[in-house]
Amino acid sequence: MKIQKCSEFINEAVVSKVLDKVIDHSGKLHDIKGYITPNGMIKDINDVEYAAGIDKNGELVTFLDTDENTGIFTDKKLFKWNTKDNYSELLSKLATGWVNVKLDMEVTKKVRRLATNIINDISIEAFDKKLKLLSNPALLKDTTLNNTDRFLITQSIQSQMSAIMLLRYILEIKDHFNPSQAGFLFESFLGGLLPGKVPDDNSYCDIISDQGTTYQVKFMSSLNVSGSNYIIEVDIEPNDNGDACDQFIIALKEHNKISIWRLHNNDNGNTRHYIGTYMTSSGLSTYRLKTLPATAILDLSKIDDEIDKISKNLRAVVTSLWTEISELQYNIETIITGVDKQNNIIDRNKYNLAYREATDNLKNLEVQLTTLKKEMRPNIG
Repeated sequence: MKIQKCSEFINEAVVSKVLDKVIDHSGKLHDIKGYITPNGMIKDINDVEYAAGIDKNGELVTFLDTDENTGIFTDKKLFKWNTKDNYSELLSKLATGWVNVKLDMEVTKKVRRLATNIINDISIEAFDKKLKLLSNPALLKDTTLNNTDRFLITQSIQSQMSAIMLLRYILEIKDHFNPSQAGFLFESFLGGLLPGKVPDDNSYCDIISDQGTTYQVKFMSSLNVSGSNYIIEVDIEPNDNGDACDQFIIALKEHNKISIWRLHNNDNGNTRHYIGTYMTSSGLSTYRLKTLPATAILDLSKIDDEIDKISKNLRAVVTSLWTEISELQYNIETIITGVDKQNNIIDRNKYNLAYREATDNLKNLEVQLTTLKKEMRPNIG
């Protein structure tokens, strides 16, 4: 039986391709995110394949055969899972992602602030270098430091963590928003990274840098729903007012990485980075584009590894901190709204319980902040 749910997941214009949890081929549930690949597989960010997964609505998603009437898997190892059941109770009620980012209209301001701690430069050349540093945050580590001034060590860690936070923003954009929303947020992200501004109107360009350079941005899947290269519609000709974009940023996403190219709108003897080199009569060919080495490739599967390179305990400390903040937020919302995180109306006793738990959250945060401060100033040697 071909489950309609999966064909909808493949078409990213219909629904997000991220699964909140995955189920391996022995039937074990794993508390990690899964991704639907264009060739009809469920994988995690490290390319491990799984039998099924649970989406944000609690519905089971699979490409394996099941009985059309009962929803039971043909593979007996998966007998306890059923495509007709709902598994919402297995999903976490807490906010997703340790970075606890809030992606909204302020994303440009937030990214601009974090990018300042990577390279404080607004030139186009600096933009390319920022992308390369995001692809390898370890390059931001100052290897000349010793223990004479431990705050210099902290500043080195802060630069690396700024890059990692920016990667978390991209991961959040890719995983939790539909294509049109993700495209807009990615424009805002790049607007902060360049830096520049994102016009509010239907302008001929998506970003205007602080230097006045105009950019058109495309944030697309690396392959289409059939698992093939395809044509992207790109406006390279001047509009009725004679306006055309100066530069083009093309980002092609896979489940675990994003490849980014920066192309310009005139060859000036540099045909390799001239967008016309990769155009067909229908638009930009992703097949042709992939023959050009990307400006940067952001490997989103290595984010946790990058944190571990800085400090073996830092990831656990930050994870614990954001989890505590998320719990505090839920308890405060419960006190204010009278509804707990299980969507139940609370009584007097649960109201008092939420107050006590929020107070405990604040005490725990003080302890965890002290631990974080120590992790941000490790000894060298």
